[in-house]
Amino acid sequence: MHQIKYALFYDFHTSPQHPDVGKNFDAEKLTDRFVECGVDYVTFHARCNMGMAYYNTELGTRHPHLDFDLFGQLAEACQRKGIGLGAYFNVGLSRAEGIAHRDWTTVYPDGQMYHQPFDGPFSLTMCYNSPYRGHLIAMALEVARKYPVSGFFFDCMSAWPCVCPNCVRLMQEQGVDCHDKAAVQAFAVRTRNQFAEEISAALRTVDPEYLIYFNDVPFETQQKAGSYLEFECLPCKSGGYAYMNVQPHYMRTLGKTCVHMTGRFNRWSDFGGLRNAYTLKYELFFAMANGMRPNIGDHLSPDGHVNETVFNRCKEVFGALRKYDRWFDGARPLADAAIVWHNGAEVRLKPVVSGAVRMLTEMKMQFDIVTTASSWDRYQLLIFPDEVKFDDEMRRRVEKHVARGGFILASGVSGLDQDGRFPAAWGVDYVKKAPFTPAYFLPENSGGDEVMPFSFYDDAHEVVPHPGTRTVSPLVRPAINREWTGIYPEYYNPPWKKTDLPFLAVNGRTIYCSGNIFLGYARTAPVPVRDVLAKTLEETGYRPLLKVAGAPSFLQLFVNRIPSGLTVSMLACIPEKRGSEMESVEDELTAGNFELSLKLEKDPGKVFSVPDGQPLKWRRNGDYITFTVPEFTGFGMVAVE
Repeated sequence: MHQIKYALFYDFHTSPQHPDVGKNFDAEKLTDRFVECGVDYVTFHARCNMGMAYYNTELGTRHPHLDFDLFGQLAEACQRKGIGLGAYFNVGLSRAEGIAHRDWTTVYPDGQMYHQPFDGPFSLTMCYNSPYRGHLIAMALEVARKYPVSGFFFDCMSAWPCVCPNCVRLMQEQGVDCHDKAAVQAFAVRTRNQFAEEISAALRTVDPEYLIYFNDVPFETQQKAGSYLEFECLPCKSGGYAYMNVQPHYMRTLGKTCVHMTGRFNRWSDFGGLRNAYTLKYELFFAMANGMRPNIGDHLSPDGHVNETVFNRCKEVFGALRKYDRWFDGARPLADAAIVWHNGAEVRLKPVVSGAVRMLTEMKMQFDIVTTASSWDRYQLLIFPDEVKFDDEMRRRVEKHVARGGFILASGVSGLDQDGRFPAAWGVDYVKKAPFTPAYFLPENSGGDEVMPFSFYDDAHEVVPHPGTRTVSPLVRPAINREWTGIYPEYYNPPWKKTDLPFLAVNGRTIYCSGNIFLGYARTAPVPVRDVLAKTLEETGYRPLLKVAGAPSFLQLFVNRIPSGLTVSMLACIPEKRGSEMESVEDELTAGNFELSLKLEKDPGKVFSVPDGQPLKWRRNGDYITFTVPEFTGFGMVAVE
């Protein structure tokens, strides 16, 4: 199986009306540019979302204005130059084939085939229970048998709810009510997942070592069908840098090669966009520090000419990354804490998860995001943010974690069972949602000179501590709830009285917070909440993998294990909003002259900055070694060997 190091991804969705397709395509010149950039894997369209094929097909429709085997020439040139080639097929969209075979398209529950906006690619989608299913598999096999490809990328595999005759007959056979929208959607998900497994099984009869990825199929769902994972993330399009910060912490726990795909542009179909090198370097250094390989998305112009400006940008960015190859090769991110969520498919969508990621990142904690698809045994601290739904397996794992002396931070209603009971480790009994809003908290363990009630910007819950559970921070209520009385808008609700209800309750090594703190942090990131949690974790005896003193708040830190020891990667960049849709890194910032403390059982042989090899003095401080980080700009790294 090809091991991706540096990748490019090409969109080539081309209208059948477009003239001169491939007129200026030169496979030798294009692949020479790949080599110059250090690229070893390229994904390119065999068939696009317009239904146009770019190879000599006996099954599909080659683009009417393409008069040669473009994909075949590229495949041959890549093979000669040692570059892996992934064949792209759009599964959910195939416009020309959908027009030619109307019975291959989705009939939505509202009876419509076309959906707004009509000028967007998703206005007509394909049905996976139609003859299109066999046709798509046959085309993929045609490419596999005809060309020396290393893998396949299957795009837009969303689960479209369909009530066409093919789907309804299958639903009736399976006892599914075709009038029940939720049941139809669940049927569509099963259909999509089975289709992915069939595609994968067919291709593996040709080569079991293919790289195969299904875009829009949840990562855990394609653990069997897929062989690697791609994270498509344009921060201008996909929820911003908050979204980028979430997914890698989850993907890296699933045991597969992960690729981070950004783009040289601001969004797909943006042919004139070129993002700056600072932005691309930040995103791809972040990816590599999280155990992912870098991939830059691009568009090939319909005429196929080489865009030298784009290649110069890719060469600059990949050149900066390659200086660190020795320390990223074989690197594995380390984490001693984990955010636990109950559904992997939801991780990227949930503000509560995003809020938890933001808080832990600011605390410089080394953490993963896990479900029950991964082991929890390697983590000191498990975090259950606000609304984690428990099943028997999660409850069993919590009991095991507590029995071996692990730490827990839970908040909100996380852990409640169907009878409204928390796990015993929480040390509190759930009563109800707190009867006052807004709620405040008093950080009585803050140690500061000034103590005032602080907001956490979401709801609180009323709980009763067990004997032996101590309250370290109480809830504070307003005199009047925020509401409309019918006469007055009760909008101004300052803190009034300290209650007997805990905001933070500690039971041994378990901290329970009665407020929905991570939802609140996703909205407003209140620093007092973060600080009181950090203080309480320290008081319970939690000792993180990494500690920092004197570093700027924006600094992101990632610890990796490499064959020769450990590395600490440091990112000093601040994404900012530029325009209503644009987030960008416009400058690399300078940081340094702060102390890092790394938990290490044995004394290291040497500590040095990367890539210049400058030795750093270190000292032993209990379980930690401590050293001062030299000044760096943008991206820095220290190796401990």
